[in-house]
Amino acid sequence: MLSSVSLGYSNETKRLYGVLNGYLKDREYLAGPGKGKYSLADIKTVPWIEVHYKVEIENLEDFPHLEAYLERCKAREGTQAGFKVPEVLRLP
Repeated sequence: MLSSVSLGYSNETKRLYGVLNGYLKDREYLAGPGKGKYSLADIKTVPWIEVHYKVEIENLEDFPHLEAYLERCKAREGTQAGFKVPEVLRLP
């Protein structure tokens, strides 16, 4: 059960996921012209999406474009290397 503060954060996260989902409908990445180009914006956004379960968002089914974006970014070699950083070095 989430506290009222946590519930507020969860609801705001869902709202922002919805905004990103709509934005990514015709794009591959967040910044740049056309379909976008992988950039710092993606590098900073992917970890926030990856931990959706921490705010009781079980999956990204309601956000199909966001889910596809996350999988596309996670398939990149650099992203995979970043996620392999030892747990002891990660923030809680």
